[in-house]
Amino acid sequence: MTTELQTKVQDLSLTLSLDSAGWFEARITLADTDYDFRVSYLSEPLHDLLETIINIDSYYDGRCKTSGDPRFHLVWQGEPWRYSWLFEPQADYILRVTLTYCSDGFDEQPAPEELKFVALLSFRELARQTYEQSRDILRKFGFLGYRDEWISSDFPISDLLRLHYILTGEQPHRESLATELEYLSQLIHEGQPIINS
Repeated sequence: MTTELQTKVQDLSLTLSLDSAGWFEARITLADTDYDFRVSYLSEPLHDLLETIINIDSYYDGRCKTSGDPRFHLVWQGEPWRYSWLFEPQADYILRVTLTYCSDGFDEQPAPEELKFVALLSFRELARQTYEQSRDILRKFGFLGYRDEWISSDFPISDLLRLHYILTGEQPHRESLATELEYLSQLIHEGQPIINS
C-alpha cells in the first residue's frame, strides 16, 4: 500500500463497470498495486467522476477561477463505507491525487479515515481512460439497460459528450441535436475511432 507521495507521475490503469443492480465497481492500478472500489447507488460515481474531470479541465484552461490552491473533492459512498478523493492540479496537467477510506461513513462519529494512496497522475490520461470506460459502459448497456442496472439515475450522456469535446479539442455543438446523434451513431460502431489518441 502506498501512503507517501511518489515523486514521479505514476502509470495508471482504470476499469469501471456496473456490477449488480445499484452497484458500481472500479479498479485503479498504480505501480502494480490494485485498488478496488465497490460503490452503491447512494452516490453517483460515474457522473461525479466525469463532472470532476470536466471541472478540473475548466481550471486548467482558465475558465474556472479559484482563490488559493485549487482542490476538487469527490466522494464514492458504499454501505456504510466511503471513499474520499482529493484532486489537486499541479503544473503541466499533473494531478496530485489523495484517496482515503472510511469503513463507516454513516455514523455521527464515523470511523477514522485510512489513507490508501497519494500519487501524481497525468490528468490527460485519467480523462482519457475515464472517457473510454464510460463509453464502454454505455455501449454495453445502452440508456435503458444502464437505468435498469443502476436504478438510481440515467446514464450521464451530457457529461460524456462534454468530455468527448475536451479530448478531441472540438468546439461543442450546443444547439445541434443532429450533431450529437451523429456522435452517438459513431459511438455504437466500435471499430471507428471517436477520439484521437
